[in-house]
Amino acid sequence: MLKLRILTALVLMPLVILAVLWLPHRWFTVVLTAILLLGAWEWAYIAGLKTTSRRVSFLVGAGVLFTVLTWVLHANTNAINYLLLPIFIAWVIAFIGVVRVNTNPALLGAARGVLFNIVCGYLILAGTFIGLIGIRQYQAQGPQLLLLLLILIWVADSAAYFTGRALGKHKLAVHVSPGKSWEGVIGALLATIVTVYIVSQYLNHTATEQIRFQLVCLLSVAFSILGDLTESLFKRLAGIKDSGQILPGHGGIMDRIDSLTAAAPVFLLGLSVAGIR
Repeated sequence: MLKLRILTALVLMPLVILAVLWLPHRWFTVVLTAILLLGAWEWAYIAGLKTTSRRVSFLVGAGVLFTVLTWVLHANTNAINYLLLPIFIAWVIAFIGVVRVNTNPALLGAARGVLFNIVCGYLILAGTFIGLIGIRQYQAQGPQLLLLLLILIWVADSAAYFTGRALGKHKLAVHVSPGKSWEGVIGALLATIVTVYIVSQYLNHTATEQIRFQLVCLLSVAFSILGDLTESLFKRLAGIKDSGQILPGHGGIMDRIDSLTAAAPVFLLGLSVAGIR
């Protein structure tokens, strides 16, 4: 499984890097929309929409949502600033939900309405779309910052996985995602600190800018873990292991981008608040 996972990553990484750095913004938006529509198809199943017609309806709704967001962001570039704070608040609420379920596993058996799952799915997908589009068009170095975020997520995920396997003894959220440990979280954060320090040397940041940038990246990686846990919680409630099988060794699209769903909008908000150029 690990070999298949690595092979898939080696095939996808060059394609992702090319899309992030060299695709014209319009085509980047088209590619991102297509990927998130695949994620929407998977989320429809997670949400409990078992019939094809209902999943198609959810998919159409997601397409309309992305179209409206594209139009709004094109018509008013400042619209992102008004959307990021509500998205951040939504993820704080998600954090509270994950903690509550982990401390009171009886909540896993509580009824969850399909409508609730649908609304959460649209919020997660919209936040991901806004975050990734916003980062890519952030100042002159947007594509480079987006690539940096992806690298941070890749590094943090790998560090968490291997640190957790080697040293993991204290479970992070045993009733939500039993495989994750606090040792893995520490490994991810330490790897983030090292990666950001190296990158900052090439960005010619002052000492103060390095600290601000480091904090933004650490917060983003912390929220990436929350994104992962949130999808794990919804999958647990749905009684499924993977969101899909489209990516060999990785599961589905949502399994691959779950960290980004929270990290992208938080990273963009952090860049804006910290005034990082």
